[in-house]
Amino acid sequence: MYAVGYNHLFALQTLQKAGADVSGSSDQFPTTAHVAAKFANRETLAMLTRFRLRLPDIDCIGRDGLTVVQILEERVKSGEGDSQELVDAFTKFLGSVDIEPLPEDTGDGVREIFYDAMDTMIDV
Repeated sequence: MYAVGYNHLFALQTLQKAGADVSGSSDQFPTTAHVAAKFANRETLAMLTRFRLRLPDIDCIGRDGLTVVQILEERVKSGEGDSQELVDAFTKFLGSVDIEPLPEDTGDGVREIFYDAMDTMIDV
């Protein structure tokens, strides 16, 4: 996640070649796609696209209450970089992602890393 967040291509490539799982999660970002939406540049997005990642539900929301698309929209609105090129690169990345279904809630806390929008709305 840090390699994606800091656009560190060498680290990302090294991790992937070593067989590391670069599709992890963190306290704030439930998927690599969330981190990429917030921080990745076009080169990082192109590399992630080539990795053809398998990610859990990218429509889930992170701690900030935003989905992947909403994070990218905020970034584009802020005027960061060439927004159309960023959106195009991100669209290609998302097209390469294989989505795996969320695990069932077994009561063991596994599903807790995901902040499902519906769950959040119910809790409010």
